[in-house]
Amino acid sequence: RSAVERFRALFDLAPFACVLLDQQGRYLLVNRAFSQSTGISAEEAQGKTSRQAGVIVEATTARTIKRRLETEGCISGYEHTISVPQNRQLHVLLAAIVIEWQDNPATLMATADITAIRQAEMALRESEERYRELVQSANIIILKFNAAAEITFANDYALHYFGFSAEELLGKQVSDTILPKLDRAGQPLPPLVDAVCRGEEQMAACIN
Repeated sequence: RSAVERFRALFDLAPFACVLLDQQGRYLLVNRAFSQSTGISAEEAQGKTSRQAGVIVEATTARTIKRRLETEGCISGYEHTISVPQNRQLHVLLAAIVIEWQDNPATLMATADITAIRQAEMALRESEERYRELVQSANIIILKFNAAAEITFANDYALHYFGFSAEELLGKQVSDTILPKLDRAGQPLPPLVDAVCRGEEQMAACIN
């Protein structure tokens, strides 16, 4: 009895959603984190399947989870999407294992809500795409080169202006391709490029 009580206490205090299901997929236990993330109370979930309670898992996903539990006995780090009340979709990372509960097999599941992480990643990708579109469509020369003065990026305007294809320009030295050996004052340009690559402060406002 004390072991069961300790399990229940730890189960309920877990910071991620935990559920215990019987062999028919009905909720035996759900913890507070489950109720907080889904909006479904323990009383509403008790004795119901996830679909009956309002947690919708795609049929193919449900079959995959069931098959893996039957063949492997456990699952770790399985990412999928669920629908919960109020038309919300959650991206979750699932861990599950078959255990014995009150002399019968049961499935213990724990899911971490990674929705915010996936949304942040999507927002970052969209921002990067907008940045690339802006840079590529800009009617000015935009170049990037590394500390070795090798060109790592050139926008379409730069390629057209210098008359190179991306394959001809990328990875090549700045001084060997787009820059002349001397500036207008007759001074050699390679040392200037080297100074820029070293990040010397006086180069921040250098116009040539």
